Amino acid sequence: MTLVAGVLRGFHLRSPKGLVFDEAYYAQDACWFLHHSAATCGIAGETSPMHPPLAKWLTAFGIWAFGYNELGWRVAAAVCGTATVAVLYLLARRLTRSTVGATVAAGLLAVDFLHFVQSRLAMLDVFVTFFSVLAVYFLLLDRDRGGPGARWWRYLAGATAGAAVACKWSGALVLVAMLLLALVWERQQLRRELPSLAAGLVVLPVVVYTATFIGVIHHPLLALPWDGHSWWRVFVNRQEYMVRFHSGLEGTHPYESPPWSWLLDKRPVVYHLERDGSTVREVLALGNPLVWWPCIAAVVVQAVGWARSRSAMHPGAVIVTVAVVGYVPWLVLAHGREFVFLFYALPTVPFLCLAAGACAADIRWHPLGRIALATAAVAVIASFIFAYPVLANRPLPYDAFRHRILFTDCGTPGRDGSVVRVRAGTRLMTLPKPGPGRPPSGWCWL
Repeated sequence: MTLVAGVLRGFHLRSPKGLVFDEAYYAQDACWFLHHSAATCGIAGETSPMHPPLAKWLTAFGIWAFGYNELGWRVAAAVCGTATVAVLYLLARRLTRSTVGATVAAGLLAVDFLHFVQSRLAMLDVFVTFFSVLAVYFLLLDRDRGGPGARWWRYLAGATAGAAVACKWSGALVLVAMLLLALVWERQQLRRELPSLAAGLVVLPVVVYTATFIGVIHHPLLALPWDGHSWWRVFVNRQEYMVRFHSGLEGTHPYESPPWSWLLDKRPVVYHLERDGSTVREVLALGNPLVWWPCIAAVVVQAVGWARSRSAMHPGAVIVTVAVVGYVPWLVLAHGREFVFLFYALPTVPFLCLAAGACAADIRWHPLGRIALATAAVAVIASFIFAYPVLANRPLPYDAFRHRILFTDCGTPGRDGSVVRVRAGTRLMTLPKPGPGRPPSGWCWL
């Protein structure tokens, strides 16, 4: 599964050429961290201080290895995306005790549309996803190998969860889920375990998060914290700026979408689109409906199984807790906020795949279950092959491109201020590129 994921993510990694979507911020910042050269990076300072720096540091390693080019700024995302498939296999194997369940979970992630696309671009969310899955895996190892003595797996879980937060603040959601799980698992020995829980899942994530700003904030580290020019004071000021930025963000974007619609694939994000005569190239960030929609049902099945078992050791405890805590808070956090996108759901996707893997483990011995698994595998692989060109910027004739755009209930403003509806069968290539403004109200993949 890891080999398949790596080959898929590495093939034609240099395409498309140039900076795509938010690569314009994160790849350039990674270059700045590394070279501090306006001539090389095209910027005179960090352009995205509203996000923590770790994902940009990891992107900088790729630039250091391969240069400031498409391969250099995307290779770290491809490596982390591939590694996530491997870690999810290990997590699913330990959680379900089933090779079939682990194969299904990792296989679904290997060919998931959104994870594939995000693994090929220098953005932040694929790094959050990698560290989130790794942190939950370490926490599971801590649960299974726990007992008196040093809890090294717990400390590793906290460190990797801190790394998730240090890539993007949304990584804090998995840390909250882990704290809830650990408290439930250790409730019988809470008095004894509380110090290591606090050290591993509270203090250590804060230490890791803070350490990632070393080399980004250039002020005296040993100065008194209340000194206005000390490293610590500037660090605190930067956190305050990040809070103000995210809480006061205003405006609209044509590809934004409310969180309730993310897993339904209502409004994917067009990262890149080229039109050359009758040929189209596109990078479209969307989920696979054949995977995401059944996986939502799989989460419900695991929740029911967990409730019936009344056991915190049931696989559904991990799956449902991480999936729900990682996704549901967005319904509140994004209320009244613009600039939220479908790809924010990426850290939840591995746990949707994990839910499907757990269900596969439950039905693997039943003859009808085997037939269902084989049928689903063929359908998912076929759907990935079908969608691959619009995920990976491969050239398509216009008619072939149009057949891959399943939902076209889009509205564009007309010259007279009215809304022009666009539906399947029309010449989509005659549409102008979306400009500033609100997204369409319908189900639109354009």
